[in-house]
Amino acid sequence: MSDPVCFYLDEHIPSAVAEGLRNRGVEVVMLSEAEMLGARDEEHLDFARRKGYVVVSHDDDFLRLVAEGHSHSGLVYVPRERSIGEMIRGLRRLADVFVGERDDWSRGVSLGSRRRATDTKQNRQPGRLNSTADLLVFG
Repeated sequence: MSDPVCFYLDEHIPSAVAEGLRNRGVEVVMLSEAEMLGARDEEHLDFARRKGYVVVSHDDDFLRLVAEGHSHSGLVYVPRERSIGEMIRGLRRLADVFVGERDDWSRGVSLGSRRRATDTKQNRQPGRLNSTADLLVFG
């Protein structure tokens, strides 16, 4: 059996998202719970990588770090305009779709258009943004 995904929520993701995910059986660690407040973005990526957590953030600095080749165990970028409900539903679907596929998390994803998340695996194009799926996957 595969290990479940554990999301590491940065300080800008509302605690209601963590609560909603936990109520739906998704494993979540908030930055504050990990006693990582005040750490640099690179430190968050390193901490999450060591623990096997997938970082969830609104902060596009994480996208820059990943593009520069910073090692990580997964990154979900969530645009700020997403509601709490959209974040919970999107992350829940991600946890369901990518369970046990840890290599795919290292590519990173973005909660993008509003199509079905189940289309993500079939529409994946490594190395390219894929706007046809609910969740944009980049390599």
